[in-house]
Amino acid sequence: MSRTAIASAITSAPPAQVFRHLATAEAWPVWMRVPTRSRRARSGAPDPDGVGAVRAIFPMREQVVAYEPPAHYAYTMLTLTPFKDYRADVRLSPTPEGGTLIEWSARAGARVPGTGAIVGFGLRFLTRRLSSSLAEHASACGGKCPVR
Repeated sequence: MSRTAIASAITSAPPAQVFRHLATAEAWPVWMRVPTRSRRARSGAPDPDGVGAVRAIFPMREQVVAYEPPAHYAYTMLTLTPFKDYRADVRLSPTPEGGTLIEWSARAGARVPGTGAIVGFGLRFLTRRLSSSLAEHASACGGKCPVR
């Protein structure tokens, strides 16, 4: 059985800026505030960061499955993780104040029978952490953060 978690956050940054940070593999360690390496391992088409692109975020590999700037970005996990059939969809909506509502949803099943509750907890933690970290970073950099 698959579990789903959804978290949201608001940033003062506009959707296009938030999308750039989200879609650029090299930016992930910066806004996630984790000491890891991240790079585009394979380009997508027609946009290098678009559908088909593979991101290597040590030790994982993710593939972009939806790329609709500046509103929707989705990826699946290619490497073995505690989550089975992991997919995340990130939707960005403009706010009346000129910022962005970030809605991060993730869906996955358990690899080990009987661990569904743990998977649900992990997904809730992950979606909250990723959405809030992206929002905080985008607000703090005020459009001046380099993405590449």
